[in-house]
Amino acid sequence: MAVVENISSTEQSRIEGAKACMEALRQSVESHATSSSASETVSDSFRRMDATAARIMALAGPISPRAAGVLGLLVELAIDSIEHGYSVTGQLEHAQSGAHQFESTMTVQQIEASRARYASDAAEMMEAA
Repeated sequence: MAVVENISSTEQSRIEGAKACMEALRQSVESHATSSSASETVSDSFRRMDATAARIMALAGPISPRAAGVLGLLVELAIDSIEHGYSVTGQLEHAQSGAHQFESTMTVQQIEASRARYASDAAEMMEAA
């Protein structure tokens, strides 16, 4: 016999949000597996990661800028794990060493400059190979 729980609408909304987030992450994993290849450009990769981040951030609905920063960093950690296999511990240690800065801690202009440098570095590596 199934137990029927009497849960509040707040709890139900929280649970639905978590399930929707899990689905968005699952889709991100599938997208990465099917479109990640040598022919994919840096721009393509950033577009895919941005789409995942936007999808998850939209699930949260309207939130304060500070909450958006918190959620943005968590989303970034999850995406880096999916895209590159990094552990949260490894990512945080890498950032603490000064070798990496999370986009959620940067201005839009800093993100654009960082991505341009990354694309340039990637192009140089491809040419050297």
